[in-house]
Amino acid sequence: MKKTLLTMTIACAILLSTSIVIAGSVKGNAEEYHYALNLCYQHTADHAKALFAQAQKGEMNIEIAKDFVDQISSDLDHARIYHAMVHKTYSEADSKLIADDHLTILNGQSAASAAIASLKSEIEKSKPDAGAIKTLSVTIFNAATKAVNAHLDAMKKLGIPEPQAPAL
Repeated sequence: MKKTLLTMTIACAILLSTSIVIAGSVKGNAEEYHYALNLCYQHTADHAKALFAQAQKGEMNIEIAKDFVDQISSDLDHARIYHAMVHKTYSEADSKLIADDHLTILNGQSAASAAIASLKSEIEKSKPDAGAIKTLSVTIFNAATKAVNAHLDAMKKLGIPEPQAPAL
């Protein structure tokens, strides 16, 4: 009951923040959207890697595995939104310059989204198949990694720097 309430609260917060992001206008080169997009795909890859490692051991902590699946799903949803926002900042010349990278990102998003849908179904079974979880985790990891790399390439082509590490 508490977990359901917490999940619903989180979902409402995500929907509210998503609505604000979509309603907001995009200004300049929107570096923040680029940074957020990369983080979403990096987090997706990291969670897929952790889920794979857990499945590889044979005995899975289902509560943690479900959390990883939820995180992957959330990051993919956010990546889709940030990707749309990033594209509002592109000129026609920019779009042509990064067309191949854009296609790679879209393919990665599509492959990861299809795999997460299957993964959600698998993880809800009374006895999830570790082999299926490993396979789907690899698919998500590879798709997200390709999307990150393609997006970093696109950022370079557009002259958008990667964020710098914080320092005091």
